[in-house]
Amino acid sequence: MQFLSRLSDLGHFYYAAKTLHDLHSPALFALVQAIFDPAHDHADFNKLESLRKQLVSNQSPLELETRGAPSGVQKNALRTFAEEASGSLLPSFQGKWLYRLVHLLQPKCMLEMGTSFGVSTLYQHLGAMTSEMVTIYGEPENAKIAAQNFSAWPEIAKIEQIIGQFEDVLPHLSQTFDYVFIDGDRRIGSLLLYMDLLQAKTSAGTVFVLRDIHGSQEMYSGWKQVLKLPYIRASIDLFHFGILLTDPGISEKEHLQVVPAWMKPWRLGIWG
Repeated sequence: MQFLSRLSDLGHFYYAAKTLHDLHSPALFALVQAIFDPAHDHADFNKLESLRKQLVSNQSPLELETRGAPSGVQKNALRTFAEEASGSLLPSFQGKWLYRLVHLLQPKCMLEMGTSFGVSTLYQHLGAMTSEMVTIYGEPENAKIAAQNFSAWPEIAKIEQIIGQFEDVLPHLSQTFDYVFIDGDRRIGSLLLYMDLLQAKTSAGTVFVLRDIHGSQEMYSGWKQVLKLPYIRASIDLFHFGILLTDPGISEKEHLQVVPAWMKPWRLGIWG
């Protein structure tokens, strides 16, 4: 049933979605063009994909503390690395989209909410290697593995790991972030709480990226609620990610759904 619901959601999204060639705002055009353009991809992508393959094929046990709702913390949840990685690691093409976005924006200080094994962290930080990056996760075992993975990139020295629940950590951060990636609990209440806490830790112009906004009906409802926040000036729904723009220089609010141009080739106008 969940698969059919997601397939239906994808169909509705695809029908309504625009392509790059339908966008009129120069700023939004440049952003979407950069995300879908592989011209500046990093040489280390193959290295990152090798890391992903190691994680999704590792059948060693991983002992976790899982925080659920409403049952609270369940200790000693046993899973394999492969099971955890398969459920949490973003696919290669999504990692590349994040890299290209960060490469375009060149933020000075980035926040990631949801480290997992650090693959998404590395994709993003490779896009702006001199920028400061803070990444938060609630699972100590995952964070330990992520730290080991980060050590394979000694040239990346500005990743700060924090272990804890988002709502506990956010109030104590001292940085001001101009880029935030949220890949964690995206239920409506949690997401609105995070956005509220982040207001004091971000600036006008901060770009927010939310992962898997169509992952469930509640996640999509959370996304729709966030769009109503008064400081959100524009949004781009890529189905797998939602991008929120807060630049006060955006005079007219726009909320777009976009797919790569190859998915709607007739929009190129080559058939008249």
